[in-house]
Amino acid sequence: VLLQLLELVQATESEVMLAVAHVNHQLREESAEEEAYLRGYCEKRGIPLYIRRWESLPVSGMEEAAREFRYAFFQELMQDHYFDTLMTAHHADDQLETMLMKMMRDGNVQTAGGMRKRRAFGGGRLVRPLLDIPKEALIAYAKAHEIHYYEDATNYLPQVQRNRVRQRIVPPMKEENPQLLAHFGNLAQQLQWLT
Repeated sequence: VLLQLLELVQATESEVMLAVAHVNHQLREESAEEEAYLRGYCEKRGIPLYIRRWESLPVSGMEEAAREFRYAFFQELMQDHYFDTLMTAHHADDQLETMLMKMMRDGNVQTAGGMRKRRAFGGGRLVRPLLDIPKEALIAYAKAHEIHYYEDATNYLPQVQRNRVRQRIVPPMKEENPQLLAHFGNLAQQLQWLT
């Protein structure tokens, strides 16, 4: 969804140059299929594509190591190609999960505010334009506009803390209050203002 929205922006704003960065973590059988699909998509549309494969997997701390690998790659691309903005497709559900995990881990007001919509990164900036949008709204948009997307099967592995939060903690909270995502979005903003 983010890629197609950015393509719409590029079509109307001549100064916008779009490129795609993809990390193939090679953790799932579908990884090769997803990479091939993205390669074909970008070739058809003339969008530069930069791919990095994760070759040396850690024995423990997989989620954190994968995140560090991705962002090191993104920073390298920004500096090598003089890109000024990195955009990621983090959404409101990601923000809620991140905030809950940080509160459970350390209860520190400095980190409890979750992800910032904008911050300095790689000599430019990191922007998360979908951070206020619920995941289900993005899925509905993708279906309505026939946007092909992949669902990562590892998002359901119970040994990963984020997955347990996503599957066991968040659903009853959303059931209790349908405004949960909006409330946590407001809380994130307030906590970020404090720190």
